[in-house]
Formats: sequence, C-alpha cells, structure tokens
Amino acid sequence: MYFKLKILHHYNALKKYQIEKKRSELYQVKFFNFWEQEITDMWFLRFIQSRRLLDKYPKITISFFSILGERFVFNWDKSKIKIFFSGENLQERFLSYSDHALSNNKIDLSIGFEHLSDPRYIHFPLWLLFIIDPESSDKKIIETVKELSYPIIGERPYFMSHISSWDGMGIRNEMCNTLTNIEKVTCAGKFMHNDDSLHIKYKDNKIAYLKNFKFNICPENTNTKEYVTEKLFHSIQAGCIPIYWGADNKPEPEILNKDAILFWEKGSKNEQLIETIIELNQSQKKMKDFMMQPRLTEEAPEKILTMINELEIKLKQIIQQKADY
Repeated sequence: MYFKLKILHHYNALKKYQIEKKRSELYQVKFFNFWEQEITDMWFLRFIQSRRLLDKYPKITISFFSILGERFVFNWDKSKIKIFFSGENLQERFLSYSDHALSNNKIDLSIGFEHLSDPRYIHFPLWLLFIIDPESSDKKIIETVKELSYPIIGERPYFMSHISSWDGMGIRNEMCNTLTNIEKVTCAGKFMHNDDSLHIKYKDNKIAYLKNFKFNICPENTNTKEYVTEKLFHSIQAGCIPIYWGADNKPEPEILNKDAILFWEKGSKNEQLIETIIELNQSQKKMKDFMMQPRLTEEAPEKILTMINELEIKLKQIIQQKADY
C-alpha cells in the first residue's frame, strides 16, 4: 500500500510539473514549485527581460524552483540553468529544503534571506520583490527607496490594523488581544476577521487599505535571525507605524531605522510599549513627530541598489558560463 501511494504521489507531482512547464513554454524562463501567479507577473522573469539578459542567448533556458513541491523536479527539468529561490525560513518550515537546494550540484544558484558563504548562493530577501519594480533603472531604485523612507502620512481615521491568514506561533493572538484593550484592532485577513472592506472596498489592495490606519501589527511567522519578509515593509510603505516581532527584533539593521518601529516582546506584558502606543494615539503632535522620522537608514538606497545589481551580475556570469560550455 505504501509503495502504491508513493507511486501515485510521484505521478501526480509529474503531472503538476508538466502543467507548470507548459505554462512557461512561451518563455525562456520557467517556474516550478512557486506560488500561483501569472507567468508574465513573475518578478524574476520581468527582471531578466528588463535587463535583457537572455537577448543574445535564444537557446538558453532558465528554470526557477521554489519550495511548494518535490525536489526531484531539479533533475527532471532539462533547462540549461537552474536557480532555487525561497523567501521562507527553511530552518523552521519546509525542512526538506533546509539546505537551500545546494546539495544538488545541478543547481547553479540559490537565493534566500540568509547570509551564506557558498559561492552558489546570493543574499536576496523576499521583501525586495515587493518594494522594487523589476523594470526599475538604478536611478528609479534610489528614488523608490527614498520615497519609502518618507511615506505620505495623510488622514488616518482608524487606530490599528492587522492582516494575516493564520497564527502558528500564537504571537498574533497575543498582540491583537492585548492591543484591542486600548482601542479596536481591525483585522481584515482570515485570522480574527472582523472587517470586510479590504476585499469589498479596496479590492484586496493591501497598501490602500492600510493607509487608513495609524498602527499596523505585522509580526513574522517565526522569530529567526535575519528573517524579514514583506509584512514590515508593507506597513512602512502604507505610512503606518509598524508594531513588529521577529528577526530577534533587529530587522534589517542596515536598511531600517529601528527608532521608527515599535517592537513587541513575546510573552512579556509590554507595558512600556503599550504606554507609548497610548501616548501616540492621544497626542497629535507626538504622533506627527514619530511618523515624520525617516523609516529607512541613510545607507538604505545604496544597500538595496547593491543587492539588485549583484543579482544581475551573478545571473550574467552564469548565463555566460553556460553559453561558453
């Protein structure tokens, strides 16, 4: 029975990969085990096209692999170049990919949020895909990051928001239940849902929705050094004051201004934090002063531009190597 189930599982996985391959057949860039999204919207495809990295190499194909499926697709796929990407914390979840796929010598490049010394690995956190348009020039990237540092504040009629689908660590329940004692915490996601307007009024435009709130609860799924996702950056982009937990409460220290973020301590009474939130909520001047702080460091534009350009350089090197092989 076990072997029959294993064969069936393998067969279904193959069908999945054949479908994914067919979806990508019009392009030189393919995607396996990724989240559902139109191929033409995929960040890495758009980046490669905008930088014209494959224009001189019509016979070279690149396959990107992620974590939502089986590893044998690395060997099943016949693309010339194979790249693994994950924005997830692979040491806490998706443990079958905890090696970042580097144990497979067919992988030419692995991309993730951690800092690893392997020559086939590059540091490129998930949040970059949410704040940087892949078609951006260097000048536009610098402008985008500077704008992010000083988001438009505007009128904010509501107190605090939270958007998530689940709460595996119990941290979101802890934060929402505690802070709703100050004033209502509006939850537009599946978790603790009490507001339909994100979907009905804002058509699931998260940033437009968050612009109505002074504060946004935006913890990570797990607390791991360097693990920072788009949640914190969405809060900053919308001009909210982030209430954050994760990355040992030291998220992207070279990028983010820690003084513009409020940090939650799991399991603590967080008395000082709660007092700060109450003071900000009750004083227009204190709220304005806090919100007018730069959200990012002075070095952030150059740091982010460097990460983007390093990815391009690495891809160019790999493509050239494969073309010469």
